[in-house]
Amino acid sequence: MISYSDQGKKVLNQEGVLPDYYSAFSYFLKGAQANEPESLFMLAECYFHGLGTDKNLKKADVFYHLAEEAGYEVSHKIYEKLESGGRDLTQDEIDRIVTEFLKTS
Repeated sequence: MISYSDQGKKVLNQEGVLPDYYSAFSYFLKGAQANEPESLFMLAECYFHGLGTDKNLKKADVFYHLAEEAGYEVSHKIYEKLESGGRDLTQDEIDRIVTEFLKTS
């Protein structure tokens, strides 16, 4: 069975067709809900760059951390980018974002 992250990447990389960021985001969200490490990372990328969703550095930060906790190797350069973009999450904000995410599972 093909993973949600693979389905999302397939939607983004179809030859001769413009990427469908909204569909890809939907696949990555489903994969993240299934705790697929790569989907957690790709969801973070969507939030970081505003692809298929509104740009949200706080959510990106949380999902990069969740991806790393699930075993996906996340470059620390990403965290440096978040730091320079004003990364200043409180534990309450992290908890709220994770709770909000888990409600959609």
